[in-house]
Amino acid sequence: MRGAHGFGAGPRRTVLLRVAAAAALCAQTVWACGLLAPQQGSSRFFILTPVKAGSAGTTGAARLAVGLGPIRFPDYLKRTQVVTRTGPNSVRVSESDRWAEPLDASFRQVMALNLARLLGTDQVVLFPWYSSTHIDYQVEIDVGRFDTDTAGAAHLVTRWVVRDTRGRAVISQSSDLTAQTPTAGPAAGAGALSQVLGELSREIAGVIDQAYVGLKQRRRS
Repeated sequence: MRGAHGFGAGPRRTVLLRVAAAAALCAQTVWACGLLAPQQGSSRFFILTPVKAGSAGTTGAARLAVGLGPIRFPDYLKRTQVVTRTGPNSVRVSESDRWAEPLDASFRQVMALNLARLLGTDQVVLFPWYSSTHIDYQVEIDVGRFDTDTAGAAHLVTRWVVRDTRGRAVISQSSDLTAQTPTAGPAAGAGALSQVLGELSREIAGVIDQAYVGLKQRRRS
């Protein structure tokens, strides 16, 4: 009897108390993690949109091959969180408003689609490409700024170069583009950023368009 109630009960009680304490600690940890972790459905996701189809230039050359890249992007924008410029030397990074993909990747994909639509070609190749790939014109872009401010204005600051098939610069210039939204907010900001990206695409497509038309005329003469 003593062995059953004296020696056996003590160790069993100690084990049970330890199990209960561990369970309580786990419950507290799960509860705390639930408070700290982002709540499901609290994030909003946004995308950039390309220019509308049917606005091709004068090249009319479906075989025109354009190489897009490299595109160099600021590290502070290589993320999915929406970044808002709050001052000359300060930004705010949102944890609830996000891009559906990293902003630099979205910029590259939408720019490629823009150039394809504006030039009327389906041959826009993203950097890097194989050395054997034929490229008529290459577009290199350095992005200095691509964000919105607290007043709802979108800004795109770039320096870009268009090179011919031999790697010679056809043109090298800077662009500083701004679009004002009617209301501040990430949704309107995404639309304004798409707008300035479309304007940059038109500038670059216009240069390629003129260069290609001139090239065809020289070949005929």
